[in-house]
Parts: sequence; structure tokens; C-alpha cells
Amino acid sequence: MYPDVMFREDTSHLGGYDIDGLVVKWALARYKRESGSFIAPNGPTIIRLRQAAKQCKEALSTKMSAEVTVEYNGSKTVTTSVTRDDFEGLARPTLTRLTTHLFEALDDAKLAASDVEIVILVGGSSRIPLVTKIIREELPAAMIMNSVNADEAVALGAAEHLKNLVAVTSNELIPIPITDICNAT
Repeated sequence: MYPDVMFREDTSHLGGYDIDGLVVKWALARYKRESGSFIAPNGPTIIRLRQAAKQCKEALSTKMSAEVTVEYNGSKTVTTSVTRDDFEGLARPTLTRLTTHLFEALDDAKLAASDVEIVILVGGSSRIPLVTKIIREELPAAMIMNSVNADEAVALGAAEHLKNLVAVTSNELIPIPITDICNAT
């Protein structure tokens, strides 16, 4: 039913928070360049701007442009438009680090890139179209599956792994020690 998992590799430092921060910096710099004004990145402003950046990033997963709107100094509002091309230009240097993890996983599994038939992308950042592009650049012959629910895939994989670890031969509950192998938790 499922393909054999030959290897896995992950990082909690590529995506979400990192990419949001890049959008925040970009939006602040663009606003300063266009208006000549500086938005002081105080606590409440940064929180609102980071939330707006996250919403922008998520919108750009399905749209070609989005806006970052933030309120600052209590009553002023600024809106900056971000195209997917702008976003990909910002994100590519960070997301290109994916290739390091990809080749570490291939090396651990003693496989060549040409040996990979299927790549299953999971996690929130797998929704970013650039992630698929980068993987396709490195593994052009592999089928890339991103139809898996990115938010549920890790939990489902853990459940499947646990099922395989436990040989239940009766209705009796068997105590199982569980070790967290995900560096993101």
C-alpha cells in the first residue's frame, strides 16, 4: 500500500519561522525605500508584521502575489505587495539548504540520486512551490508527492512505524517505550 521508506531526513530550521523573518525584513526595507520612513520594529509591531508575513507566505503557496499589511504607531497602516517571484528570490538561499539534507539522506541510505523513485514532501513548508522546484532540480527522475496532508503526514508515519514495532497477538495492551526521534519537538 505504501512505498518502502528507504531514508528520511528533516530539519526544523528550514521554513516557517525562518521564511517569515525574511519576509518581515524585506517588507520593512521596502517600506523604508518607498516612503523614506522607518517603522520601528517594536514588540507589537513585529508580532503583527510576523503574522502578516506568515499569511503572505501561505497565500503565495497558491497565488502569484499577496500583500503584507501591518499597523504601527497605534493608527498608521502600511501595505506592501509581494509577488511569488519576490518571495522565491528571498526564500531560495534558505530553502536551497534542503539539498544538504537531501544528499545526507541519500548518503546514509547508500543511494544515488538516480535511485530515488518517489519523494514524499511533508510539513508546512512543503506547500511552498519553490520546495518542489528545488527537489525536482536535484532529483529530476523522481515522482514528487505533495498530495499527502502535510500537517498529518508525520503523525501518520509515526503511527505506522509504531504499528510495525508492535506485534499484537491478543487483545492485551502491551506497554511500549516511545522515543522521540523528531528534532522539531
